[in-house]
Amino acid sequence: MNTIEIIDKIRFNRKGVECKDASGKWVKAHYRQGELDGACGVYSLTMTLLILGYLSAEEVSIENDTLDHRKTRNRFLSHFYEQQGLIRKGYSSICLRRDIDLLCPDLSVKRHNPENPDKTIKRIYEYLSQDLPVIISTRYPEGGHFLVAIGAEIGRDNNITKILCLDPGSLLPKYAPWNCCITTEKGRGKYPFWCISEDNSYKVIIDDLIVMCY
Repeated sequence: MNTIEIIDKIRFNRKGVECKDASGKWVKAHYRQGELDGACGVYSLTMTLLILGYLSAEEVSIENDTLDHRKTRNRFLSHFYEQQGLIRKGYSSICLRRDIDLLCPDLSVKRHNPENPDKTIKRIYEYLSQDLPVIISTRYPEGGHFLVAIGAEIGRDNNITKILCLDPGSLLPKYAPWNCCITTEKGRGKYPFWCISEDNSYKVIIDDLIVMCY
């Protein structure tokens, strides 16, 4: 029988998927594009920092217009929520990593370049096993998309069969703490994996991984 593993920082109940934010409150962990403002990379960053307890739901609220830009933390928030609202060609993981380093020195951030697909899946699972969400940059024939990995499905032979994710481009179902998965059974061609959500199914390659802690 396959088993499901979800990072401990996530809980799931009748309210949906939740995490403890910087204020210590249990708040929603998934945001769909349109609820805040920004490209999928900014949404994925937001969800990750909420799950890590680095930001509060109040700070990321679209109604929060009282940022004091003299403070380092608020300069970070201003950059991502006021200056990166609409990025037509997407937000590259290189730029995302650079901006986090420059604007938020108290966060430890790592970016991993593309590897052998099997090694990439194993690396994602290693971080999940440390209770860390992983920002995944995917690429498909028409473009790219960011997701946040929060868990995995493990098969009978202890092989990783699926990476379970929060997708800012899709609604969250009421019956599971994830709304997207990447199947790990590799197909042929340049795009070896399938990315499956309620809205779509398409072939992808995993470009980069970004992991943060503090």
